[in-house]
This record gives sequence, structure tokens and C-alpha cells, in this order.
Amino acid sequence: MMKKLYLIGIMAVIMLFGAQAAAASFLEIVDITVKVSGDKDSVGNDGGSINNVEPGDKIEIKLKIENTYPSSSADTEITDIEVTGDIEDIDDGDDLEPDEEPDEFDLDDNGDRETVTIDYRIPDRVDEEDFDLNITVEGRNNSGVDQTDSAFFTIEIDKEKHKLTINRANFDRESIACGRSTQFLVEIF
Repeated sequence: MMKKLYLIGIMAVIMLFGAQAAAASFLEIVDITVKVSGDKDSVGNDGGSINNVEPGDKIEIKLKIENTYPSSSADTEITDIEVTGDIEDIDDGDDLEPDEEPDEFDLDDNGDRETVTIDYRIPDRVDEEDFDLNITVEGRNNSGVDQTDSAFFTIEIDKEKHKLTINRANFDRESIACGRSTQFLVEIF
């Protein structure tokens, strides 16, 4: 009877350890660099605040992604890795996608790294508030188990009241002549 309890206990520990190992992700964002219109902004490896972003700015986010499988693992390949992320509700209530979606890639062995760059162009018409960006990195190992990591950012839009953008300016007529009234139409934001 004692041997059965001992055996059941060992099996429970093995199953618990196996479930935890299966749930662990071995795809990790190990470094993040953010630039706003060429100026570096510091954030942590799991995201953070991107400050002083103005309408029309370009945000460049570089992610260094690593395969962190232990070297003792038999199968360490992570394939079909995708990097996705949209800035939520920033474009007249619509999400803003990156200028270009990054290509899928594979990380074959533990310690392999890939650097991916995602660029966003902030719309000229945007409210002065904070917007969320959640970047997700997702791949799959050869056993079909998803491997993921993510970084969450808050983008803080800062609009200076004295900085105006003239979007469009034109006359209401093709030609202007003395004695005729003419309107000059300007769209400013």
C-alpha cells in the first residue's frame, strides 16, 4: 500500500512538472529600442510609455527576439514566428497598422536571435491622449505548442497648441480678376 502511495506521489510531481514545462514559452523579447522621429526613447523589455509623440511623427520599434529553449532540450526549433501589433483607436477610431508587416521567420536553435523593426506613422489628425499598442510575438515548436511573448506600450500624444498644420489651401476659382469676389479655403489642424 505504501509503495502505491509513493508511486502515485512521484507520478503527480512528474505530471505537475511536465504541465509547467509545457506551459512555459521559450520565445522571448530580450531587447526593445524605440525611436520617435529619430530620437531614442527608453522602455523596458516588456514595453512602457512612449512619450512626446506628435502628430505626423514616425515611431520605430526594434525588437530583439530570442529562442530561449534550454540547450539540453531535444527539439529547440521555433517556426513561423510572426510579430503583430496595431495602435488601438488612434486613426479616427480605427486601429493603425504598421507601415509594413514584418516577415515571418524561424529560430532553429537555443540562443538564436532575430531583430525585427516595426514602423508606425502617427496620423496628422489625432487627439491629445494616450493610445495602447500591444505587440505580440508568436511562433510554434515542432510539437505544435504555441510559443509567445508580448510587449505593451502606451503612446502619449503631445500636441502643441501653437503648431498648426495646413493640410489644404486653395482658391474657389481657377483665375482671379479685379472686381470679382474670391474665397481662399484653408484646412488647418
